[in-house]
Amino acid sequence: TNYYSEKSPKFSAYNVGVGRLELREKDILSKMIQEFSPVQMKNFILINTNFAMVNHHLGYLETLKAFSKKSSKNMDTQLWYAEIFQIMGSFLKLILKLVHNNPHQQFVLRPHPTESLDLYNEYFKNYDNLLISKEFTATDWINKCKVVIQNNCTTALEAFFLNKPIINFSAFEIKHSVNILQDFGVSASSVEEVQELIKNIDDCLEQQKDPKQSKVSSLIDNFNHVESPVQKIKKIV
Repeated sequence: TNYYSEKSPKFSAYNVGVGRLELREKDILSKMIQEFSPVQMKNFILINTNFAMVNHHLGYLETLKAFSKKSSKNMDTQLWYAEIFQIMGSFLKLILKLVHNNPHQQFVLRPHPTESLDLYNEYFKNYDNLLISKEFTATDWINKCKVVIQNNCTTALEAFFLNKPIINFSAFEIKHSVNILQDFGVSASSVEEVQELIKNIDDCLEQQKDPKQSKVSSLIDNFNHVESPVQKIKKIV
């Protein structure tokens, strides 16, 4: 609430939480996902990506052109763009080594809905133990996986409320992107560290940081589970 108040809004600001994160075991949304999820696979390792800025389904140049117009004399956008390329490259390397070194383990790569699948399909075409799909919701996939690997993605929040182990992979220090979820889950900076974590998933869950100490806890109120967002909105209106 303090964060929103600091922005000096013209109207009253209420931190009611996010409805899609009402995923604890007793929540109605969680029960619906458990019962009606279309994902049939189980016990796979889920890798979520969010690199639409450099891998958009409309073409990577479209996003660059759009953002460059807004900051023609400012390097920040270009540095951000270059950094996302670096992050994506580190993920391509990570995924390649994981699927190659673990041929009997099923992996699922779920890109952001606005990402193109073309690069992923071509790059990983020789690996049968990797499914690349944008079908279904991220929550459906998270619900059936045994661990989530991501980088500063909001799916880490969904994974937390579904009580899934979360690996936050970052091969280098991120300087030009919003990185509010960097202290979520268990951090890993190398392929070797990720490999060790997926071999000891129970330990991974135990090592996860307290989300109430993370930066994101001040932005959403789902960590305070006294009332649902809908109940809070009902009281306000």
